[in-house]
Order: sequence, then C-alpha cells, then structure tokens
Amino acid sequence: MQLKELKKEIENLPDIDEHLKSFSESWLEPFLSNTGNYKFNQGKKHLKSLKKLTNEEQLEINEKIKTFYKIFESLKFGQITSNKMHTIGRSLIELKLMSFQLQNSTENGNFLMNSGTGKKYNYVTNKIIDDNFNGIKPIINEIKEFDFNLLRLEDIYKEVNQYLYNKLPLEHSVILMNKPHGNHFKKLKDVSKRRKRLIKDLGINFIALQQEMRKRPKSYTEKSLNLSHD
Repeated sequence: MQLKELKKEIENLPDIDEHLKSFSESWLEPFLSNTGNYKFNQGKKHLKSLKKLTNEEQLEINEKIKTFYKIFESLKFGQITSNKMHTIGRSLIELKLMSFQLQNSTENGNFLMNSGTGKKYNYVTNKIIDDNFNGIKPIINEIKEFDFNLLRLEDIYKEVNQYLYNKLPLEHSVILMNKPHGNHFKKLKDVSKRRKRLIKDLGINFIALQQEMRKRPKSYTEKSLNLSHD
C-alpha cells in the first residue's frame, strides 16, 4: 500500500475511546455500582431483572464481571496507540521525501548522507527505531497486547452473556442481549484487526525505505521489527 493511502487509512480508524465508552454504557454498567468493585448495585431500577438471580448466582457473576473490567481497563490506552501510528505514518512520508531529495541531489547513486538532509534522515530513522515510547517496536507490542486482551475479554463477555441468558427469565435476557453492546464489541475487534494489518504495512514501507538508502550502517527486516508471525 502506498504511504499516502496508508496514512489516510490510519487517520480514518474509528475512535477506540468512543466504542469503549459506548460498549460499557450499553452492557452491564447500568447494573453496576460506582464503588469500583463492579458489584451489582442494589439501589438502581436497572437491577430489577438481575434480582431474579440468587445470591450465589450474583456472587458468581460478580467475579466474572470483576475479571472482565480489570482487563477492560487496559484497553483504554488503545487510542493512544492509534495516535502514535499517525505519528509513524507522518514520519515515513517525511523519510520518503528526504530519500527522494537525496537520490536526486547525488551522482552515480552516491547518497549524501552527511548532508543536512541526510543527517535529518538518519535522525528520523533512528527515532522510529529507538524511541521507547513512540517508536515502531513499542507500537507493534501495544497493538499485539491490545488484540490479546480483547480476545481474553471476548471469552468472558460470551461466558457472562450465556450465563445471564440461561439464568434470567426470557424477557429480561432478551432486553439485555438486544442492547447495542455487541455491535460496539464487534467494532473494537474490527479496529484491532485493521491496526495489525496497518502497522505491518508501515513496517514493510519503513524496511523498503531503508533498503533504498544502501549506505546505512543498519538493515532492518520483518523479524527485527517483530512483524513476523503476526
């Protein structure tokens, strides 16, 4: 994929924070207390359907919900990662322009890596590789961690839904299942899948740019960028 198209697709990624908020509001949050313990709030009208559960069943479901929201908290850094991808995309376009300038300002393919443009090219490249926060390697790791946690959440999410579907009266379980939380969870999965593809495309474009600049002291591969087996 061309860098301009890649950058545009990254910019068009859905806002993770919005989907997390919408999911939380439409799933079990209306039934929960605001104590941070993720226990059913006995004082809310929304609890009417969940009062159909026995005390033992409520304790069991509370443990599942507690585990769910503990992992759920980790996803709230997801949008920050998407923002970092925007930065990498802009940096790669900048590198592409500098690469073009260098190749067109030399004779016989000898790159002027000691020129001002060459030094800037090296600086941006090293920042992409070595920055422990905004560099491409930590971004790749964050995307993989987000995807891993989302898969863990999906298992618990399905388990809780099935549990409530089996335990609640039909009319109450239907109301719960018809809320839009399923759509928002699907959107989160779609974003995760797209980001894995896009970060790999960014890495491949970066590797290609480095291959163009043959006199660089380092060479990068899909393995060195942790793009393999993705």
